Order: sequence, then C-alpha cells, then structure tokens
Amino acid sequence: LPFTSRSTDPENALFTDGIHDDLLTSLANVSALKVISRTSVLKYRGTTKNLREIGSDLGVANVVEGSVQRAGSNVRINVQLIDARTDEHIWAKAYDRELTAENIFRIQSEISGAITSALRKQLTPAEQDRLVTVPTENLEAYRLYIAGRNNVYERRLETLQLARQQFLKAIELDPQYAQAYSGLADSIILLLINHSAIPRDEAFAQAQAALDKSLELDDTNVDAWASLGLLEMHRAQQTSVDPDYAPAEAAFTRAIELSGNHAEAYSWYASLKIAKLEYDAAIDLFRKSLELDPLARIPRSNLAGVYAQPGGNDEAL
Repeated sequence: LPFTSRSTDPENALFTDGIHDDLLTSLANVSALKVISRTSVLKYRGTTKNLREIGSDLGVANVVEGSVQRAGSNVRINVQLIDARTDEHIWAKAYDRELTAENIFRIQSEISGAITSALRKQLTPAEQDRLVTVPTENLEAYRLYIAGRNNVYERRLETLQLARQQFLKAIELDPQYAQAYSGLADSIILLLINHSAIPRDEAFAQAQAALDKSLELDDTNVDAWASLGLLEMHRAQQTSVDPDYAPAEAAFTRAIELSGNHAEAYSWYASLKIAKLEYDAAIDLFRKSLELDPLARIPRSNLAGVYAQPGGNDEAL
C-alpha cells in the first residue's frame, strides 16, 4: 500500500512515493511473489477500508504498509508485513540510516529480502544479484528520477514534457543510471503515442538510443525491455504491408521472463496480439495484466473490445 510521509514538507511526500515505487519494483522482480501494480494500490491512499477488504479487492493474502520520515541528513523507514485475512503482523522493522542513495537502495534490498523470507519464498541467484544492485549513488539524480516517474504516471502532455527534462537532468548527473534512460524513453514514446507532441522519426530514434543505452548498462532492466516492445510494435505498425512484429514480441517475452509481475508488459503484449488478430492470446494476456493491476482502466476497456471483436458482446458488456 502507499507509504505514509511523516513530514509536512511536500518534497518528502515525493521522496516517500519514490521509496514505495522502488520497493514495489524490487518485490515484483521476485518470481515467487505476486505483486499488485502501483496503479491499483494507489487507489487505497487514505482509504477507510480494512485490510481484509483490500486483500479481497486485490486478490492478495498479504499487505505491506510503511512510512518514511526525513530529518536533516537522516531517514527513518518503518515497514510491516501483515496477513490481510487475520490482520496479524508477520514481520516488521524500522530502518534508521544516513540519507544517501546507497543506503536507500540497501534498505529496499533488505526489506525485499526480509519479506520474501517471511513469506517462505526462495530467491533465485539472479534475483539476489538484482536486489543488491545500486542503480545510482547520486541522490539528486535519484530525486529527479522519482519526480520523472511520477510525472510519467500522470500521462498528461505537460507532465510528460517535464518528465523528459527530469530524466535528461538525472542522466546528466549520472550517465550510468540505467533506469533514467528507460524513463526517458517512456516519456518520449508516450509524448508520441498519447499526444503526437514529437515528430515520429525523432521519437523513434531518441527512444531507441535511450533504450539501447539502458540495456547496455543493465540488460535485466524489465522496464526497458517492456518499453522496447512498445516501441518496436508502434514502429512495425507504420509499415503498410506485412508488419514485422517479431522484434516487439521478443522484447515483451524477455520482459515477462525477467518479471512475471509487469502488468504493462502483459497489456502492451496483448495489444500486439490484437494487431495479429490473435484474440484468444490477447484475452489471456489482458486477464494476466488485470490480475496484477485489477483497478486499471485501460486494459479492462481494451479487454472488452477484444471480446467484442468475434461477437462476444455479452462478455464485452
């Protein structure tokens, strides 16, 4: 669930959202876990529903709650893992550290490992390596990345334009920041797809360059592989005759291999299956996406459209 900011400073609220988002991503990379996406869990910010109701809504057995407090050069993060069916605490811990990028990522790694252990799940060696990776040691680059990601989630023209600049600034501060490159690619692709706010050829070239660099720095970056699939799909659709969807399909497949919890990868892959008139496969992929992001509107409306294609109007309605 969304973490609580223990400060009146708006900057701390953004920082808290970043910690929450990163922890979601970290847990989503553990194949033994089913993790609900940010889109759905954010609907429960400030909710009056109890944990049993939330668990039932989202189809989960356990809930993670937390809070973040910054005080000068220090940060305190409180986290608890709760059984949603009984409201009993399974695990809880408070982390007090000096506020550095390295410490922030180390805490997230420790939390993810502790939750996985508490739920008696096993990490693969590759997942263990990914948990201890430090994406950047530049705290300002991390702050800009968080702000950029929050703006990308909004999907509006002005927020996407701002996100693009924030990712570019993060990259300027840390040219080795793989996630910042994939975030930059997302902002460019969405400026094209959602708003036609950038010339197509320019968008394709800039997004491709950003994704190439991201995957050069970290070839396990799930977001980059999913975004590459989206880019390749739209590039193929510009071909009037016999579009080649193989590169997009390979990228989506790789993203899902790396993380079975990436709801957007399933949803975007489903759109590719629609383009290939493979409706049954598209339905399966949209259902998987909605299992991970049950309150998401776009895949749900798209699923209805797929049901309607072969005349399944009752299912569509």
